[in-house]
Amino acid sequence: MTLDECFLLQPKDHAPLLKKLAEDEAFLDDDILPFQYESKKWSNRDPQEIAEELDTQIHTLWLKRQPTRLFVLAHSMGGLLARAALVRGLRTDHAWAKAVTRLCLLESTNRGYRPHRLWHKIQLFVAR
Repeated sequence: MTLDECFLLQPKDHAPLLKKLAEDEAFLDDDILPFQYESKKWSNRDPQEIAEELDTQIHTLWLKRQPTRLFVLAHSMGGLLARAALVRGLRTDHAWAKAVTRLCLLESTNRGYRPHRLWHKIQLFVAR
């Protein structure tokens, strides 16, 4: 399967995957956008701000080639940010958002987060 454009939203520890995709013949004509953000548990950066930044970066890259199809792949918290960026892109009438044919979210907390371990419950309590 070939894509006109491929955007990846991944933390910096996914460098080997990004390198492999960049070298894969199926993706040679595609643009890969590795979007890095502070993803530590204690980061207090506003997620909407990060989503706006992602929307802007994708929009800027999209303007260069204006593909008809876009594939967004995101992992964990990146999935929530990708979805927020997509919603923002649709609300601000960015053409890249209308070109998205697939939004693939891997291990994203799509239905919220329920802490199961004591340490997670403590973290949640402290964060409030």
